[in-house]
Amino acid sequence: MCHYARPPFNNPAGEVVLRSRDGVGFQIRKDILIEASPVFAELITQSLSGEQAKDDPSTPASIDGKPTIEVPVTSDVLDPLL
Repeated sequence: MCHYARPPFNNPAGEVVLRSRDGVGFQIRKDILIEASPVFAELITQSLSGEQAKDDPSTPASIDGKPTIEVPVTSDVLDPLL
């Protein structure tokens, strides 16, 4: 179970979940992140291919069936960044 961020980051239309260090899930449309950031583009590509799960088996590969990327910052830092 994941605690989701406030709107607009709790939209079920988001195909990827960015999970902050404090466990908050941000549901994001992957195309927006890929276009906006080469770093997120690489992370999303890795996540969709399952590479993140292979690198760290303790990290959930998905939340609610969506690929999940662990982000090493808290939700109060990630929210304004997005």
